[in-house]
Amino acid sequence: MLKVLIVDDETVVRRGIVLGVDWASMDCVVVGEAANGEEGIAQAEKCRPSLIITDLKMPKMDGLEMIAQLRARGNDAFVIILTAYDSFAYAQQALRLGAVDFLLKPFHDGDLENAVLRLEKKLNPPKPEIRLQDVRPGAKSRYVQAAMEYISENCG
Repeated sequence: MLKVLIVDDETVVRRGIVLGVDWASMDCVVVGEAANGEEGIAQAEKCRPSLIITDLKMPKMDGLEMIAQLRARGNDAFVIILTAYDSFAYAQQALRLGAVDFLLKPFHDGDLENAVLRLEKKLNPPKPEIRLQDVRPGAKSRYVQAAMEYISENCG
């Protein structure tokens, strides 16, 4: 389960993300909210989120500075950036700080959810299905058979 921290200075946007997304259906839970980067650092240290969704431009401390400070403190949470600024320099800096996605505001219904689902797919890739019933006894060498049994017992 991903623990999510939402950081955005626009109350309507922040509350919309918290309340308007079906977090449970994506195996996520919102553990905190913050209105700027300083509050974001405090909440991140308190709540230990695995995913931070943050705006870039905020008062007191912007999102990039917040991420940089969290990284310096050893926080390795995944980050999705939300911003109204279509700037390559911002995107580039966000990627250098380890952001996994960069969404432009106003984003459309499903954009944020799709970004979270892409992250979860990277974290939990589908396992290949091995069907031993399809293998006839004696059809494979004993080494292949032993390997398939090991995989079935330990990787399934």
